[in-house]
Amino acid sequence: MPNDDLIKVVYTPEETDAINQGLQAVLTVINAKAPVLTNEERRKYGSVADQNKLVINKSKTYMQQFPQFKPAKLDETEFNNDYESRAAHESFLLTLADIERKLTDIKILLDHDNYQAALAFYRSVRYHAQEKEASAIPIYNDLKQYFTHSESAAKEEAE
Repeated sequence: MPNDDLIKVVYTPEETDAINQGLQAVLTVINAKAPVLTNEERRKYGSVADQNKLVINKSKTYMQQFPQFKPAKLDETEFNNDYESRAAHESFLLTLADIERKLTDIKILLDHDNYQAALAFYRSVRYHAQEKEASAIPIYNDLKQYFTHSESAAKEEAE
């Protein structure tokens, strides 16, 4: 029998608590600073594509080298704060993307393992129901609704 257990992941209660506390700590800091944009505002302001990041980076360099061209209304301190904060947020997002990918990969394998075990259970219940074991019949009748396509295909193949 093939090994259907592709991954073994068990978090201790302490590990689960540490993850939840860490995520909550991040949310606490972010929630104090994050605006809540409407969908319209998100479309309006959009995001800066790579080409525009190059414009921002070049402009920052030129502002430092040629301060005489800086507009009088431009608050250079605010520009630099926004620039540094944006860079930090980009780094945060890369880290979060890495975490999300790893958590998703773990979940995919756990889902696969759970589904394979559920299929094995279903096959066992189906066998016992076909053998007229009374306690298996209601379980089989409840579970078979999720396998209507495969049941119909199996009947067609048998004919």
